[in-house]
Parts: sequence; C-alpha cells; structure tokens
Amino acid sequence: MAVSEETLRNPKNRIINGELHIYCEEDGNYYPKFKDSGAGYRLELDEKYFIYVAEGDTVDLSDERNREYETYMLTPWYGEARREYLYEHYHAVYVDLATHNKMRSYLIEIDKQAQQMEADIVAAQMEAEGLDEAYKRKDHIQWARLLTGIEHAARDAVQEQLIFVPPLGYTEEDADDYEQDEDDL
Repeated sequence: MAVSEETLRNPKNRIINGELHIYCEEDGNYYPKFKDSGAGYRLELDEKYFIYVAEGDTVDLSDERNREYETYMLTPWYGEARREYLYEHYHAVYVDLATHNKMRSYLIEIDKQAQQMEADIVAAQMEAEGLDEAYKRKDHIQWARLLTGIEHAARDAVQEQLIFVPPLGYTEEDADDYEQDEDDL
C-alpha cells in the first residue's frame, strides 16, 4: 500500500484538483494518493471525501461505480443541501453515514433522484404551459423568463419533498438541531 519515492517522482503523475494523483501503468488511469493515517491508509477521493483502507486490503478503483464515486459533483441545491440539513438537524444520522463510509454514495443517490425529479416536473410544466420550440422562436425572452420561473419552482418543490425532509424512519420531532446545541456550549 505504501507509495515509494520513485512512484511519487514519476513524471506521469498529475496534480488533479489540487491533489497528487498517481499514474497507474496497468490501466493508464490516475488515482488519488494514499495517505498513511497510522491506523491504515486514507484514500482521498476528493477534498471532502475519503475512505480508510487497512494494510493489505485492496481497493478496486477501476470499476465504473467507483470512478463515478470519485468524480461525481454534487449540486449545491440538492446533494450539498442534504448534507448540511442532516448535519444541522439529524446529526446522529450524519455521523452514522460518515463513519460507515456511506455518506458519499447516499448523497450521490439523493442528488440523482432530485435532478430526475426536477427534470420531470419541468418537462410536465413546460408542456402544460405550452412552452415549446414554436413559442421559443416567437418570443425567446418571454420563453426564457417562463422557463426560469418553472425551473425555480421545480427546484423548490424538490427541496421541499426530497431534501429538507427527515431521514427515513425519523420525524421532525427527532431533529436534534446540532447548531443550536453547539452554540449553547
């Protein structure tokens, strides 16, 4: 697992998003550098996400799911907003997901569901209001204005129904309002 000095000095290595990525001769891909954490190795998937790997474990970063896990960018109004909501209101759930290395995959899944839900709402509303290509050619400015309004309304609806709701099995009464507790200390 340890990365040798020779490997680190390989001219094919690249800095990607501010982090050193090691070039893999076998498959021609770049992988984030492992960092020794004392209790094992910390594989940093990006600036916020990482997994711990014990000495001797293997991590297959070549399959498509792991590649998406590394590169998927969470939207600020869905994936990132869900993380903040859990942190502030359901901190025990947040900690559980984070300590079991499930946070990233959970947020990716929520983000994808939210984006699909928004796309469905926007498509249905555009059809209901008759915002088609003919309308776009007729009055592009008004078409863009109406579309923007529909997109904002759809985003608000998705956040209300999917993002700012208690986790499965919890109610609003279970919220622990973590920020308030921190301020009280």
